[in-house]
Amino acid sequence: NMFSSYYTYGAAIALALDLEMQTKYQKTLDAFMQAMWKRFGKTETAYTIAGMQEALASVTDNDFAAAFFSKYINGHEMIDYATLLGKAGYDLVKTGEGKAWLGANTRANGSKLVIGSNTTKGSPAYEAGLDIDDEILQLDETQVKTPLDINSFLSTKKPGEAITVTYKHRDTEKQTRLVLGENATVSVVSFEQSGKTVTEAMQQIRQSWFSSRVK
Repeated sequence: NMFSSYYTYGAAIALALDLEMQTKYQKTLDAFMQAMWKRFGKTETAYTIAGMQEALASVTDNDFAAAFFSKYINGHEMIDYATLLGKAGYDLVKTGEGKAWLGANTRANGSKLVIGSNTTKGSPAYEAGLDIDDEILQLDETQVKTPLDINSFLSTKKPGEAITVTYKHRDTEKQTRLVLGENATVSVVSFEQSGKTVTEAMQQIRQSWFSSRVK
C-alpha cells in the first residue's frame, strides 16, 4: 500500500528543482534537461543517477547538485514546497482544515460505491483495514451509494470522531471502526489573492516560469 506513480512523483521533484534553479541560478529546468540530452540522449548513452547528478552540477554547482540528490533522489527528505512557492509569490493554503476525512478515494462502479485506489499507509482508511476495491455500504447508520453521500455524511463530523464502516471485502460483509482524520487538501493561492505584495524578484521568477521558450 505504498504505491506512488513515478509520473506524479517525478513531476513534483521537477517542480522543486525548477524553482530552486530559478531562485539560486536564474536558470530553469530546461537547462538541466538540455544538459541531460547532450550527455545521454544525443550520444545514446544509458543514464545513471551519478551521471544525472553530474549533469545538474554542470548547470548549477557541485554542492547544490550533491545536496539535491542526497536529500530528494537518493534520500527521502520532504521538499518544502511552501517556501519554494513563496519565492514566486504563491502561498500553499490548507483548504480542508477542520473538515473530517475518510482517507480513501471512492468512485461509483456500476451500482456499487468502491474504494478506487490503494489506501495510503497512515490514513484513516488504511488504519481501519480498508483497501482498494472494497465496497462501502454504510457509515454508522447511513447508507452511502455515491461519493456525494460520503461528503454529505462527513460534513456532519469532525476530525478525531470514530465511526463504524460497513463494507464488503471480496463479497464478504464486514464492519470496522474508523477514526476520521483532517482533510489534508491544499491549494496554491497567489499573493495577490492573499493581499500580499509581489516583489520584482517574484515577478521575474513568474515570467521565467510561465513564458514560452518557443522561438
